[in-house]
Amino acid sequence: AFEGTVHDRMFVNCSSCHKAHAAEDPVMTRSSQAPVCLGCHKKQENDHPKVGKGVPDFSRMGCAGCHRVHRLPKAKGDG
Repeated sequence: AFEGTVHDRMFVNCSSCHKAHAAEDPVMTRSSQAPVCLGCHKKQENDHPKVGKGVPDFSRMGCAGCHRVHRLPKAKGDG
């Protein structure tokens, strides 16, 4: 599912987001997930489209609640 996605094409791999040897993997917890994602997606912190009445509260909800990070669309040019 990950192969050929934009993250794959940009050489983002599992360890770019996941911390396999840590006591807790920050990307697996809603409250600590957004800072991991926003490390690369900096623009989204302030320019994220409104959801409902406003910008998501990143301290309360993770990115994966809406974005299927392991099943991203294939990169343009793929069939």
